[in-house]
Amino acid sequence: MDIKISTTSREDWLNKAALLILEERIAPLTDLVKTRDIRISIAPMAQKTLGCCYPASRSDDGSNAVFISAGCNDSLTILGTLAHELIHALDDCASKHGTPFKRWATQIGLEGKMTATTIGAELAEIFAEYIVMLGDIPHAALSHKAKDKGRN
Repeated sequence: MDIKISTTSREDWLNKAALLILEERIAPLTDLVKTRDIRISIAPMAQKTLGCCYPASRSDDGSNAVFISAGCNDSLTILGTLAHELIHALDDCASKHGTPFKRWATQIGLEGKMTATTIGAELAEIFAEYIVMLGDIPHAALSHKAKDKGRN
């Protein structure tokens, strides 16, 4: 594709990427339907956690909240994590990583252990096109190293 999509921040990048994933992968390949707003942002997380999703019941405005690890700046990994978390959001976290989640995840091209999905070959090609359109995520990874004592 020769389409370029301008982004102004990492959150803008994430939201535009989410629209591509929702409209081009999830909507046509699954029976999942967007019924509420999904808020997406970067946040610090435990070292090995790449993403998380909160159900609408945890938000005062009834939206789902998706967070992507601030420790990651690899655009392809972020797209895979975002796709995984979007499935949780559309299901309002009801299926956790059970059978319905696995069906939806594999339908869009995610593979492996459902608690830590990976991107299949076909999906990797599609996400590579998204990265060409969006550019790399404008985000520098944050380190989980402990702060030196005595410094602020």
